[in-house]
Amino acid sequence: MPATDFISLLGQVPLVGVFIFFTLTLLRRQAESEERRDREWRDFLREQREQSSLAIGRIADEVKLLAQQTAAMNALLVTHDARAEDAIRKLVP
Repeated sequence: MPATDFISLLGQVPLVGVFIFFTLTLLRRQAESEERRDREWRDFLREQREQSSLAIGRIADEVKLLAQQTAAMNALLVTHDARAEDAIRKLVP
C-alpha cells in the first residue's frame, strides 16, 4: 500500500467517526422524541377513555331513570284505561 493511500485513509477515518457519532446522536434523539410522543399519546388516550367511561355511565343512569319513568307512566295509562272501560260499561248497557 503506497504511503499516499495510507495518508488518505488516515484522513477519512476521523470523518467516518464523526459521521457515525452524529448518526448515533440523531438516532438517540429520534428514539427519545418517539418515546415522548408515545407517552403523550398514551396519556391522552387514557384520559379520553376515562372521560368516555364517565359519559357512558351518565347516559346509562339517564336511560335507567327514563325506563323507570316510562314504566310508571305505563302503569298510570293501564289504570286510566281500566277506569275508562269501567266508566264506558256503566254508561253503555
